[in-house]
Amino acid sequence: MLANWNTRVESSLVRNVLVAGNQLYGQYWGRGISVVGGQSITISRNTIDNVPLAAGVFLGREAGWQTFGVENVLIENNLIRNVQTMSPPYDFQNTFARASRTGHGAVEIQAGLFEDEAANVTLRELVAVRNVLVRLNVVDRATFTAARAGVNLVQTLTLTDASGQSVVRHVVAGEVHNVGFANNQFNNVIGYNTPGRAALRVPSVELSTHGVYCTGNNRDGPVYQPSVCKQAAEPAVRGAPLNCSPEGTLLQ
Repeated sequence: MLANWNTRVESSLVRNVLVAGNQLYGQYWGRGISVVGGQSITISRNTIDNVPLAAGVFLGREAGWQTFGVENVLIENNLIRNVQTMSPPYDFQNTFARASRTGHGAVEIQAGLFEDEAANVTLRELVAVRNVLVRLNVVDRATFTAARAGVNLVQTLTLTDASGQSVVRHVVAGEVHNVGFANNQFNNVIGYNTPGRAALRVPSVELSTHGVYCTGNNRDGPVYQPSVCKQAAEPAVRGAPLNCSPEGTLLQ
């Protein structure tokens, strides 16, 4: 995988994407907005409502698809509500009825690696999720948590190799670096199996040790500064190098 890494990055990495001003509601499967491998992305001024099974906004590196990592993502000024709290208005072939909630946060930031990938220091860093800033969003009504950064992932996948044989591979948690939360409102987080029903969860060992950048966040009114919010530097995030007006006009 490393041998042709730079060629793959130049030819296949999705970058410089603006996702703005969308109304997303009530899908029977999947996430609201996802960045699964990408660079320089802005997710702004979207309304994401009734995401029945998974995250409202999902940033991740997925081992099963051997995706790229994620870098330089700005999530700002979005309204994210009713995450895993409701049923969809339409359920194609009982897809929702047969599935289970993922337990993702309304904003979910995570990375997964196969064990052999995790053993390679260079590759582990190349596919990390890094430099993410979540600011000025409203999260209202989430079953599990408003935001989760990192995950204690231990998963077994059965895949098919090039010869058609089934191969069992184990997925472990990958690297998540430099994550920040600024001036968000976290309201009506129900919580699930979480000490103190935390609105912000940081299972990542690295982030828990070094802390995440937090400033100006509120939960149901009062200032919200959980213990994971240590003295960390604000992530250097610009997002996509373009913007648009609320009417959809591209701004240079």
